Amino acid sequence: MKVVKLPAHGGGEVWLVVHQLTVAEGRLKHLRPIHVLTFLAQHLVKVTPGESIPSRPQRTFGLCLALENKLAGVRHHQRQLREAIAGAVEDVYDERYVRDYDATQAVICSLEAYLNAIYTALELVARINRLLHDGLPQGFRDQSKRFAGFGFERWEWLPHFYDVRTELTHFGTPLPILAEDKIVMEFTDARQLRAFGKGRYDIPFTHFLSYAPALFEMLDAWAVEELARVEPGLEIDYSQETRPGVPLLPGKVKAGEILALVNLSQIKKEPPGDT
Repeated sequence: MKVVKLPAHGGGEVWLVVHQLTVAEGRLKHLRPIHVLTFLAQHLVKVTPGESIPSRPQRTFGLCLALENKLAGVRHHQRQLREAIAGAVEDVYDERYVRDYDATQAVICSLEAYLNAIYTALELVARINRLLHDGLPQGFRDQSKRFAGFGFERWEWLPHFYDVRTELTHFGTPLPILAEDKIVMEFTDARQLRAFGKGRYDIPFTHFLSYAPALFEMLDAWAVEELARVEPGLEIDYSQETRPGVPLLPGKVKAGEILALVNLSQIKKEPPGDT
């Protein structure tokens, strides 16, 4: 995202957070499809005459900016989790009979923050998708039962993710421990489990770290489907910096030029191992 200084309605100027594609300098080659969709999604929603303010397009764009922020949070917390794991692994191979739990606790805290960042991103995606497609239920998990693009059968990481997050954040699981290259977790409630059963499991670190790239793969696939509905000739507002210290120059760009930035190679058949 970018922060730009624009004229205010009542005079003067104001700083605003905008999508990076709002500024000509933000148009980099080979953008992930999801980042192009968050810029253009507002042009895909139906406008109802006489609708309240903010309008559906305005609400969509606001949610898309929020999603960009949450996706940045997913990347951030994945890095934090990786660092916490690296700091804790040394203790795991120590043959003492007593060792501190602090390093493991740091891993669990980082893991919970990472899981919550992904969960929040999924809920925002569901809200955006509900504006794009009438009649869908609220909430990502409910949408996944009716919207094929988010189906648990298609994206095998989703049931794994939901099981782990539910156990850690809702059921007060016995505190996990680290064992070599994995986390030992005990699942205590089988009512909503999809990937696991009740009992103890050794879950490799790589499984947790793979959630983020799998999330982006799913969102890119969703974005490609939605972007196919964008009219290439649609004119999009943008701003351009001519030189430092000079107000931004407004202009228009064809949606087709923005669509050309989509890097379709980001769509992979197998979930990548990293973001």
